[in-house]
Amino acid sequence: MIKNIVIVEDDRDCANKLANLIEQFFHNAGLPFSLKTYNSSLEALEKRTGFEDLYFLDIDLPHLNGMDLARKIREKDEKVVIIFCSNLAQFALKGYEVGAFDYIVKPFDYSNIAHRLSRVLNVDLHRQSKKIVLKVASSENVVISHDSIIYIEKERNYLVFHTAKDDYWVRGSLHEYEKILPKDLFSYSKKGVYVNLAYVEKTTGDTVIVGGKELPLARQRKKAFIEELFGFFDRKEGN
Repeated sequence: MIKNIVIVEDDRDCANKLANLIEQFFHNAGLPFSLKTYNSSLEALEKRTGFEDLYFLDIDLPHLNGMDLARKIREKDEKVVIIFCSNLAQFALKGYEVGAFDYIVKPFDYSNIAHRLSRVLNVDLHRQSKKIVLKVASSENVVISHDSIIYIEKERNYLVFHTAKDDYWVRGSLHEYEKILPKDLFSYSKKGVYVNLAYVEKTTGDTVIVGGKELPLARQRKKAFIEELFGFFDRKEGN
């Protein structure tokens, strides 16, 4: 679980703003965290414990810049998540040299910090406990399990996550969540409708009943959908 976070930023105002935004995100999500802030690379290396989960590194640091600091960190820890921060986007590509997860161009705001943290947590939660984080409003984040999702549908500029508890409207693309959610559990009944196969009750012609809801089943998807559905129940019975 991503919990121990480190900011390395020599500009105290930037560091404080970033820390406040990170704290806001984790408080809104109801998730535990610890946060440390260092004003130099040397201090960050000296006080490294080996239990860090996520670093926010400024690129333009004195004595040892953020990129070189990342290389030092990578020598000791290949799995820790690194997000670079800078005023210049031109350094973004260099981040891949040290396996950076993402890159943020200053100035910081809640939206771009929450988006990056949601992505980090989604990857981590998926690996650890099969959960994802949904940013459902400008200051609200909801953690849901894969199993609770009945289906997801595209609705104009939003995705609607229909769950056993509630419906959640979020901005994003289905492709983004398709990469996170298990492919053996979800299938498209048509473009823009991603169905949890565990909730399928029956298929009838050009529709499928999912959690009591009748959804369209596109002709070009029907054969593949039914094959994936049978495969799901075969695996379930095999377990």
